[in-house]
Amino acid sequence: MSLEIEFAEKRHMTRWVILILVIGLLVASGWVTYRWYTTGQLPPLPLPFATADTSVDESSVSSLEVSQYTVSALQPRYIDIPSIELTDTRIYPINLSTSNSLLTYASNIHDVGWYEKSNTPGNGGVVLLDGHAKGVSQTGPFLHVGDLVKGSKIIIKRGDGTIFTYSVVDVQNLTTDDLYTTGLSLMSKAAESNTESLNIVADAGTWIPKLNMFDHRILVRSSLTDTPSN
Repeated sequence: MSLEIEFAEKRHMTRWVILILVIGLLVASGWVTYRWYTTGQLPPLPLPFATADTSVDESSVSSLEVSQYTVSALQPRYIDIPSIELTDTRIYPINLSTSNSLLTYASNIHDVGWYEKSNTPGNGGVVLLDGHAKGVSQTGPFLHVGDLVKGSKIIIKRGDGTIFTYSVVDVQNLTTDDLYTTGLSLMSKAAESNTESLNIVADAGTWIPKLNMFDHRILVRSSLTDTPSN
């Protein structure tokens, strides 16, 4: 009888230990998930947490698709940034998001967006572009725009074949708070007065699932330098 009682007590204790371990694992898992959701911080273990927007199309774009891409005569068609080895990257019209009033993106991670309510190249004012830096499994065209320096060249090819060259004036790394307080006005302002400007906004930093966005933006402002050519 005593052996049976001892065995029952051990079994009862084992159940409690297992229960405590399960509860501990659930609490730890919940905390890790909450921290990732609110701050983007990943756990030390290789768990399947998203590090970018999973809805973005990351399929490859063929050279044929690039060469056959057309837009209207005055719209921006391609962007080149020689210093970061960006060449003939397609530019698609975009607008503002209805959820947060920020710029949307071209549907494919390998393309760049042109805010269609901003100016077109050669018409003065501000030409506003945006694009991805990184995705879940692919990098975007603006991964290295933060490495641009004053004087770096940015080349836009328009739909009619006219080429416009811009020179970088300043590069800023903005937090999400900065973006809403000063960034939105900065991106719509020319880098230099009385000079056409090409401004680029690229995502950067850490993906924050709760906000459905990265927590930083790179803002590059540049001015038209060379006479347009064909």
